[in-house]
Amino acid sequence: MLPAAEGGIERRMATLMEVARLLNSSRVPEEVLRLTLEWATRVMDAEAGSVILLDKPSDELVIKVATGPKGQEAQGKRFRKGEGIAGWVAETGEPRIVPDVRRNERFFDGIDRTTGFRTHSILAVPLRVKDETIGVLEVLNKRDGRCFDDEDLRLFAAFADLAAVGIDNAGAYEEMRTENRRLRMRLDLERLILGPSPATREVTRQIERVARREVTVLLRGETGTGKELVARAIHDWSPRRDRPFVTVDCGAMSEGLWESELFGHKRGAFTGAVQDREGLFEAAHGGTIFLDEVGNTPLELQVRLLRVLQEGEIRRVGETHVRKVDVRLIAATNQDLERAVKEEDFREDLFFRLNVVPILLPPLRERVDDIPFLVNYFIEKYNQELVGRVEEVSSEAMQALLTYPWPGNIRELENVIKRIIVLVGEGSIRPEHLPPEVRQGAPAGPGEPPPIADNTLEGVERAQIARALREAKGNQSRAARLLGISREKLRYRMRKYGLGTGRGGA
Repeated sequence: MLPAAEGGIERRMATLMEVARLLNSSRVPEEVLRLTLEWATRVMDAEAGSVILLDKPSDELVIKVATGPKGQEAQGKRFRKGEGIAGWVAETGEPRIVPDVRRNERFFDGIDRTTGFRTHSILAVPLRVKDETIGVLEVLNKRDGRCFDDEDLRLFAAFADLAAVGIDNAGAYEEMRTENRRLRMRLDLERLILGPSPATREVTRQIERVARREVTVLLRGETGTGKELVARAIHDWSPRRDRPFVTVDCGAMSEGLWESELFGHKRGAFTGAVQDREGLFEAAHGGTIFLDEVGNTPLELQVRLLRVLQEGEIRRVGETHVRKVDVRLIAATNQDLERAVKEEDFREDLFFRLNVVPILLPPLRERVDDIPFLVNYFIEKYNQELVGRVEEVSSEAMQALLTYPWPGNIRELENVIKRIIVLVGEGSIRPEHLPPEVRQGAPAGPGEPPPIADNTLEGVERAQIARALREAKGNQSRAARLLGISREKLRYRMRKYGLGTGRGGA
């Protein structure tokens, strides 16, 4: 339970010290930031406040969390070090009391204009760790209308020093977790992509070459060949590794909402837009954005993507000015984009922009030498995760695994082994443990589950959808036109009948 905040200077100091202790016991950065600000504004009896951290790669200040009537709208705003009162504090490392911001030439009213909040007075102190300023803690406007005084400043500065340690510790812990995730992902990549087959080794060489170069990459290959895993590896091995990696499933975005999702919107731009919101491109600023299933993007979205690639600019819905974004783009598709260009389903100029460095991920049937390697990896992985004790694969079962063409590629193989670990649990994998289609060595169709052999309405509808998808070579927009329905309705029915929507471009 958190302590009460009422009382004189001694009790206020004791309260802040207790909160600082709580901050240092948490390892969740968002929770630490929220607690810091919640109790800073409460103890200082302020109308609003914010925790502002320095983003080292861009050397910009970012409002990470904000409270008050317009707190949510201020969150995420960026400004230069030296700009405004908080920027001044960050640049000089000195705390500041500003009794009347309108009389201070350093006051930057841009955030007030954006949010509609009116700042009267500011108390701002640096967040310092080991003589390095990592950000600024500020509170705005005393509730009783009085100005912040020197006593407030001393108390607030002492709390900020303790809070900075908690923020830094939580950030370091999160960095360690991120690095551990990155190492695990690299191990996954090495085991899923590195293998004895020549095709696999060539892909690995291409990944290593493009990762360190700022070029757009187009990953091509069938469903389940590991395109998202490769995209993450390119990001993690690049100079942008410490910046965001944002995945966009172009095939899953709702029609009418894709523009807001990707580029953000201004408050009041449409019904339900109750606050400013950054889009996924802004969220990826400085890092990498991965466009999965890029072949399923509608033509109007393709025009906007082309502008981002050409100009590095986006415009939020409802705004008239453009915003610069710095992102590396990696796209993926399991479709024949050259054919889509000829049939005018995909813009030729966008195709050329995306296809700077194409990497073809080979299907598993062309990597037969890798199958024993992958089987052993998945057995080890799911024995650990699911507390299994499967020790080996019989020679007959391995022969079936080598013979089956794996239309679902690595993902299908992984699911088969995972299911066996769950159902068998221990001992040796034998042929009878394998799915019927694997034992028989032939799938029902290219990436489809076995057909429903009935004449019910659902059976007929499922067959029509499967046929349209085959004729459209997996292009959902084209299949929807063949069926005379919207792409969203097609995707709903594909999910309903198990026709493999999910992440069809991965």
